[in-house]
Order: sequence, then C-alpha cells, then structure tokens
Amino acid sequence: MKSVMIIIVMLMTILSTSDAPASLTALETTGVIISVEVKPAKEVIPVPVSRPSNGRATTIREYIDKLCTKNCIDADRFIDETKTAAKKYGLPEALLAAVVKVESDFNVMAKNTVGGLSGGLMQVQVRWHQDKIAGRDIYDASVSLDVGAQILKTCMVKHNNNTRAALMCYNGYSNEKYPDKVFAAQKQINQLAWTKVRPTDKNTRTIFVMES
Repeated sequence: MKSVMIIIVMLMTILSTSDAPASLTALETTGVIISVEVKPAKEVIPVPVSRPSNGRATTIREYIDKLCTKNCIDADRFIDETKTAAKKYGLPEALLAAVVKVESDFNVMAKNTVGGLSGGLMQVQVRWHQDKIAGRDIYDASVSLDVGAQILKTCMVKHNNNTRAALMCYNGYSNEKYPDKVFAAQKQINQLAWTKVRPTDKNTRTIFVMES
C-alpha cells in the first residue's frame, strides 16, 4: 500500500555569494520527488523610516512622517494622487504638495470651521466650491487634491500665472504671509526624493511530494 507524505519546506533567501547547491540531491529514497516552486503574490512591505543624522527628511515619506501627527495620508498614495492632479491641471507637483503641507500637514481629516467649513488635505471651502466637489467626499485624498488643484489652477489663470497672486487667491486674500509659507515648503519639498516603497517577493516555498 502506497503512502504519500507531503513536506512543505520554507526556504530562506539565498545570497548570490552562497555556496548552497542549486538542487537538492542528497535525499535517500527510491521514491519519486516532485518539486514545485510557488511564488506568492507581491505585497508592499513597510519600510522603517530612517532619519539622517542631522534630523532632516530626505524623502517625501520621511517629510510626511515628521510633520503629520494623525490621520496621515500614506506616502505612496500621496505621491500618486499629487502627480495625477498636477498633471491634470498643469501645476508643479511640489507646489501642490506645499499647499497641502501648509493647509493640513498631510492630515486627510483636517477640518476648519472658521469662515465656513474647510476640509481635507487642501482645506477646500465647501460652501464656495460645491460645483467642483460635485457631491464627492472632500476627506478623500484624491478628491481633495483634485478639487484643490482645480481651484489653484483657476486662480493661476485669473492672475496670469502669477504664483504669489494665485496663492493669495487660493487663501481667499486673507493672509499676506500665506504665499511665503507655501514657497518655503515648496523649497523643502523640491529637495526631497519622491520615492515609493517597492513590492518585495516573500521567500519562495518549495513543496516536495515523496512516494514510497
């Protein structure tokens, strides 16, 4: 009577400099060996944030992690959504990111009720921009960035692409120092690497089926 034994072996990652053999041959049996390589689906592996010795952020991920204290947007998503909105409305990515920094510190649930409800990453004034919001959720990062970028683009057109005047327009002409805050943040962001976490394969599993 034949019996079947299935042994599942988790193989550790083998360095390219390893002396490990390319195949397993030292198996003392007269049975049949079937080796099946199974690679799991790719997944995003969280990467610990490493700070430079001087404490300054060098990537957008570190920058967000340093400034945001709650309801922080994931850095990878922020990069994707910002690039999408910037391309759609013809605006510099770093400028959009700088407005987000000044308005919400990357808190997707940021809210301000002074002068009417403003919410989301770009603190969109709900009362004045219902047409652009179009019933969508301003606390959704993609919506906030899309609407905010659209408002900023409208201001740029209104002021003949004068960025300082456009930022004053975006802020409702309420704070003369607002453009300088955005420019300062933009300068910092321009020095950051917009690096995303890359998917990494888990260790390959090899299944041996031995008959005897």
